[in-house]
Amino acid sequence: MPTPPTPRRPGRALLVVTAALLGAAGLSLWAALPPSPPPAAAELPQCPAVTVGQGEPSPTASSCLFSDAAEEEGAELVVTAPTTEGDPIRTHYRRLPGQPGLEVLVDSTNDRFGSGTWTRQSCPEAMSLSDLGTCTDSP
Repeated sequence: MPTPPTPRRPGRALLVVTAALLGAAGLSLWAALPPSPPPAAAELPQCPAVTVGQGEPSPTASSCLFSDAAEEEGAELVVTAPTTEGDPIRTHYRRLPGQPGLEVLVDSTNDRFGSGTWTRQSCPEAMSLSDLGTCTDSP
């Protein structure tokens, strides 16, 4: 009488396919994660937000940021400008109370073809939005 065949255990091929599917699922989940949050920043009084159109220059002056009140209490101006593809980039110009110059935060999280991150610079020599002086990257 012949011996019945023994059941086969899953082979290497099944393991490779399973690993590939798990890897693809992991990449899909990673791509769906929300962008990183902005760097920690204190709440400041808000200047009226500005939105510029495609190819338009950003504002060069803001009395709101360079007023006596801003020097004492701080102030923040948000300028939104589109990329070439139309994605919004938001630049936060921040006057911190009692400190010279500006802190500049750039929100590129909605830029589909850019870094997709936030950046922060300290511009202690800033005299206006068009004259930021020497800026250094900040963590």
